[in-house]
Amino acid sequence: MEFLKTGIASFDAATGGIPKGTRTVLYGGSGTGKTIFGMQFLWAGLQNGECVAYNIMDRPFDYVRNYFLSFEWDTGRFEKSGKFVGLQSFPHFDDFPRDPQVTYFTADDVDGLRDVTLALSKKGVHRMVSGDSSQTVFSLIPSRRMIPIGNWMVNWAFHSGVTVLDVVTATQVDAEGHKNWSLNLKAAHNVIQFRQQNGRREIRILKMEGAEHPLDWLPMEITARGIEVGVS
Repeated sequence: MEFLKTGIASFDAATGGIPKGTRTVLYGGSGTGKTIFGMQFLWAGLQNGECVAYNIMDRPFDYVRNYFLSFEWDTGRFEKSGKFVGLQSFPHFDDFPRDPQVTYFTADDVDGLRDVTLALSKKGVHRMVSGDSSQTVFSLIPSRRMIPIGNWMVNWAFHSGVTVLDVVTATQVDAEGHKNWSLNLKAAHNVIQFRQQNGRREIRILKMEGAEHPLDWLPMEITARGIEVGVS
């Protein structure tokens, strides 16, 4: 099995990276480092010459550019060359201008999602990060729509060789009233949890198919260079 490096040295040393062609859920409370993990994963791909995509689900896309830049990860030239593909499933309002470099779509529209992801395959995208969504959102989408969305993403990732990371703000694995959230987790190949505990950030790998990995919580810090794991 081929693995893609995350750019987080100690994580890659422990696991080999993220298995190629899989779908990984990153979940935890707000401010635990999930989004930055996904950003660093994309930046590592760009440094390796890969084509990557980011779907922003909770704010306008320009925020993403600024967030990357706060770690001195300048995505501008990669956008211009087509290596960094911008997507936005966060609702767009006609009162505000559309970004010409961004593709807009609705994440819970299976047909629209299929069109967008197949277009990413044609562009040669190797990595995709989508988020941040909320655990609560899963309770608002009927299961008859959630199941085909999950099935499509798993099939697309595998057959297209795209490694997908989904970022979700959630605090529990299996909560009553969040059955679609449970379905989402079960459809993922890999699950990584983030938390803040006793004044420090921590990460653990609940599931990583085809890879050796530690089960314990590991200390994690957010630094000016991004995430570092194993630092207390």
